Amino acid sequence: MRRNEGVLLVLALLLAAAPGAHGQFPGELAGRVTSAATGEAVEAAIVELPAIGRSVLSDAAGGFHLRGLEPGTYRVVVHRIGYEARTESAEVRNGQTVRLGVALVPATLQVQGVEVTLARPGEAPGERVGREAIERSGARTAGDVVRRAPGVVLREDVPGGRQTVSIRGSGADAVLVLVDGVALNDPVTGEADLSTVPAHSIESVTVVPGAQSARYGPRAEAGVVLIETRRAAGELAARAG
Repeated sequence: MRRNEGVLLVLALLLAAAPGAHGQFPGELAGRVTSAATGEAVEAAIVELPAIGRSVLSDAAGGFHLRGLEPGTYRVVVHRIGYEARTESAEVRNGQTVRLGVALVPATLQVQGVEVTLARPGEAPGERVGREAIERSGARTAGDVVRRAPGVVLREDVPGGRQTVSIRGSGADAVLVLVDGVALNDPVTGEADLSTVPAHSIESVTVVPGAQSARYGPRAEAGVVLIETRRAAGELAARAG
């Protein structure tokens, strides 16, 4: 009887000392990033765990997912251009998925002064890219031209595929695209595919953001992209009688 008790005691000590005896399993952290002002999803926000050097970008629906995390409490930092950074705390449990919702507050710009620029009659204010700059850039489409403008984010489904534009974190349906004054936006989705306009046919592209685009109507809530195509040089007309 004493011998059996000794064997049981040795086994209990070995189990207590064995690594993983308590069943440690990696956990997961998932959630969604939204705008505190509108409640809409925020895409391409950086969700970071500084303590372990892990980060991930939120998708088009604002969702994010970090897998393979050791159980414990993590400091989560979420930031995106145009929004104030936010820090949250998340406790990752053994073998479980923890959900975290993060609402980012739009950043307030500190204005030191006001500069007024007057445009010539018929000339739109904003960031303009002329024909020479387009040729030097090697752009293939109108989307390739506007991607270099400040505050503009170009989205491509696949390389060489459909191109839509966002201004200062807006949706693609909040940006009006006019080609020689005619709207390129789809009447159903409200989005404009800039890959359909080849760069070699463009004379200039002007990006007018925010309040400056108010005169173009409600479809230009975030801004407007004005595309002026090239006119054929040396066109002649003749009439004979």
